[in-house]
Amino acid sequence: MSYLNKNLLSSNELHPIYQGFYRKNTKNHYNPDRSGTVQHIFLDLFLDFESETLAGVAQITHKCLRSGLKTLSIDAVDMEIASVEVNYQRVDFNYDKRVIHIRLNEPTEDEQYLIIAISYKTIQPILGIIFVKPTTENPHKPLQVWSQGESTQSRYWYPCFDYPRQICTSEIRANIPEDMLSVSNGVLVDTVVEGGRKIDHWKQSQPHPSYLMSLTAGELMEIRDEAKIITEDPENPTIIPLTYYTQPKLGHLLQTTAYKTPKMIQFFSHFFGVTYPWNKYAQTWVHEFIWGGMENTSATVNTDRALVDKRASLDYDFGEILIAHELSHQWFGDLVVIDHWSNLWIKEGAATLSESLWVEYEYGKDEYDYYRFREVLEYLDESKSSYTRPTMSQSYQDEEDLYDRHSYTKAGCIYAMLRSLVGSDELFTKSLKTFLTTHRHQNVDGKDLVRAFDISTGINIQPLLDQYIYRAGHPKLKVTYSWNQEGGMAKVEIEQTQAINDSDKDNLFDLRCEIDFGVVDNQESETTRYTINVDKKSQIFYFKLSEKPSYISVDPDQKILKEIQLSVPLPELVSQLQYDISSTQRIYAAQAIAKENSLERVTALEEQLDRETFWGVKAEIVDLLGKIQHTKSIEVLIDNINQENPKVRKSIMASLSTFRTAEVFSTLKTLAEKGDESYFVEAESIKSLGVVASYLGIDFEIQTIELCKDVLEKRAGWNEVVRAAALQALKSINTNKDALEIIVFYSQQKSNPTLQAAAISALGHASLGQNDQDKEAVLNILKTMSGERYVGLERATVTALSQMNSEKAVSVLRQIQQSSYYGRVRNSAEDAINSIYASKKDSQSIMELRQMVEKLSEENRELKTRVDEITTKA
Repeated sequence: MSYLNKNLLSSNELHPIYQGFYRKNTKNHYNPDRSGTVQHIFLDLFLDFESETLAGVAQITHKCLRSGLKTLSIDAVDMEIASVEVNYQRVDFNYDKRVIHIRLNEPTEDEQYLIIAISYKTIQPILGIIFVKPTTENPHKPLQVWSQGESTQSRYWYPCFDYPRQICTSEIRANIPEDMLSVSNGVLVDTVVEGGRKIDHWKQSQPHPSYLMSLTAGELMEIRDEAKIITEDPENPTIIPLTYYTQPKLGHLLQTTAYKTPKMIQFFSHFFGVTYPWNKYAQTWVHEFIWGGMENTSATVNTDRALVDKRASLDYDFGEILIAHELSHQWFGDLVVIDHWSNLWIKEGAATLSESLWVEYEYGKDEYDYYRFREVLEYLDESKSSYTRPTMSQSYQDEEDLYDRHSYTKAGCIYAMLRSLVGSDELFTKSLKTFLTTHRHQNVDGKDLVRAFDISTGINIQPLLDQYIYRAGHPKLKVTYSWNQEGGMAKVEIEQTQAINDSDKDNLFDLRCEIDFGVVDNQESETTRYTINVDKKSQIFYFKLSEKPSYISVDPDQKILKEIQLSVPLPELVSQLQYDISSTQRIYAAQAIAKENSLERVTALEEQLDRETFWGVKAEIVDLLGKIQHTKSIEVLIDNINQENPKVRKSIMASLSTFRTAEVFSTLKTLAEKGDESYFVEAESIKSLGVVASYLGIDFEIQTIELCKDVLEKRAGWNEVVRAAALQALKSINTNKDALEIIVFYSQQKSNPTLQAAAISALGHASLGQNDQDKEAVLNILKTMSGERYVGLERATVTALSQMNSEKAVSVLRQIQQSSYYGRVRNSAEDAINSIYASKKDSQSIMELRQMVEKLSEENRELKTRVDEITTKA
């Protein structure tokens, strides 16, 4: 599963290493006892779109594991249960709206088969299966229904044993209006049309878990495609039928978005060593999907916001990355199934690695290295701002807590470390193949991964997992370098700053680290590599070299997940920035150069910006120029506004916002008025304009407001990227009531939920500079939004409330925390509450500190007066 955005809002106090999560009521979670194994699930369903009702029979074939059972418990939430039959006989049951407790007519026998048939109905379900249909406010919505089972939401749309350890075959008969299409797991066995309706019969003949059972239906259009996978016999490739679906008015975006799917299937089939394991692959982009995508077996569902037009495809890679992520789950998560949600990292880490593997295959090594560099930053951001936990953790409040950057980006980086550890892609593929084939259609945990690598390579990956998976944290390395000319000796000191001392075994890492010493001659660089073992708090290494190195590169191939701080002389940093072959190492050098503000350092970055060939390094240099805040930086940024790569231009727009001058305002305004071939560059110029205007005064604010009004009236387009940026610009001008009124107006436009959500999320910050009456009005608007059914608006409301930094917002956040059906929304609300309280506490502490300083100053003045008096008398 993938998600578009995850904002972690938390108190600065909640920063240490935690064995579990910092949330209240966390506890260790385990799989429940099993009464038996599910063999097959058959759903016979009738869908009524008008009343938003799903009704039918769930038939579960269940093989008992032991004799003497008198009751069975089946997960089913907020349903109407009409009857329960076991082996075609009615049985009594109790139902508490969470679990059906079935009383068997006679005790079970070991290995006895039970056919359990539950007649049920669910009306306007809020989880599990979602009906989308036109409304009075938004008559252009498509008519659709889609399911979403992960993690434990299948129980909201059909009765089941809802946890990953139950793996079985399945089939679904969906009774829908005749003019609609349906998509589900497996193959379409037949379709029967009668009386204006039709019954599509889907059958999944290979076993999979309950959370991956899927049904999508509604107003959809279809594009057919196929993937040819070359196996040992090139004359007889494996053909995988492909289908792409979405609402008809977005159908023109399908091919632009999905056309690389066949190539991806070929690539992953070869890299994983296992041919695509299902008999078809369908992808459906649906409206108002709650997350980015979901890897239902052979039938992925994605948000239709990930569909791209040609202009968006210039520099928006999420649509392509989402396809790669969910496709790779067809192997990791679907073919092999985690045995418990605490092992989420196994499948999500593999899928996150697969994103970067695809990037490397399609775009090259620099893109791969930079993609992984950004993944590390994502994880570090969560680690620094929120919490650090073991990647594998059984201690949590609910399963939704686990869907964080530890399970995704950190785990993806750990898979990349495994790839480096075994030394070649041939051995890495061999290990993945062993893992996938040995446990095909079975549950897995970390021990199974260890055994697969041991069987395939003889390499024990357990020490790496013990350090990075089963305990919290990561190494933070401070590298100090110096050169002794007389002795021809390089001195490198490496300190693990996350540890207290050499006895701090819980925080020390045992790392095998490579160091390159580069020598530049005639613009060519040659390197000498050494390997060292870093396992203490602080270690000094000496290297006898034939000549002084031009630069030093620590962990040159990015094999270690780490933070790194370089204390290296400027000439060596500049040389590394120019000549290191690794794009990531050039970025590390640029970061170290930018630690100090000087013309010499800005010039070094400027010169590299001119000669640099890879856009990722250019973008990072641009970002650093904004942070240095040297007057020369403005000149460099403005001189480079026409950079060829739109991602670099976007970074320039963002960096310009850090300089509050009339010249910068004029530059940004011209760019915002003119627009750009990239949605995102155009949007960034508008957002930055608002930030700069907020510092320059009323005349600049008025110009920005007028421009934003024009943008909002005339620049509707793909995913409302540009108009949403205008709302972001207006929120920066938060002392101007005209700006607030525009945002309030768009927050009420229910005909456009995407733009409405952007306006709602802007309300909180936009209210900060307003009077108390206007703040209260904003709070009342947000109160009315707190019960919104669409999760996008609910998340936007939490964002706005968190930015108000007001204790009055806490009660609304508390209401959302208690009432939301979505775990990640509840978590965000809780984090926002903690952040508000912490801010108030910090403000109080600052006030008390100020009072203390004033008191000490007064006492000091009195003491000085007394000393003066004594001196005068003397």
